[in-house]
Amino acid sequence: MGELDNPKNRIASEIWAAKNEFIRWPKKKLLFWPGLKRDRDGQSQNCYVFPPDQKAMLKDAGLPEDARNNGPAILAFRLAEGERPFRNDVPSWHWSIHHIYDGLFPASKGSRVTHATIEGDHFTQAAGLVALHPLADGLVGDCGYFAWLLRHEAFLRFNYDPDRRFSLIP
Repeated sequence: MGELDNPKNRIASEIWAAKNEFIRWPKKKLLFWPGLKRDRDGQSQNCYVFPPDQKAMLKDAGLPEDARNNGPAILAFRLAEGERPFRNDVPSWHWSIHHIYDGLFPASKGSRVTHATIEGDHFTQAAGLVALHPLADGLVGDCGYFAWLLRHEAFLRFNYDPDRRFSLIP
């Protein structure tokens, strides 16, 4: 999977070598909203009604509710003290928040990968979220090698391994 004769893997290796320039991780593992799945309506600005526990967490952190499609995941990342830099090309936009377990790139033929947006205890699990520079964001959905580098790093940082691919290694 990580063969360097593949151009995407070479780019992934370059980004990984300078990962502090391209990737931001949350500081801690935090499940913000247990059981929540991402709303399928990607256009609606009001996809969620926040329960009292989540409202209290946001209030304590001084964060406003974000009921957009990926809003709860963004909030989970921020509650876990993740940094989300502004983009240089569009200074009013932040780096994208990406679920590293996105159902793509199974480890072997016939195996599956957790799909965080449709599996409730992973959509707002900060350990499975990263903020990505636009270059890394463009690569992540198209390069299995890069996806697995991120997943391994989540395991090392947070022991987050929903598919038990790294936990099985002695």
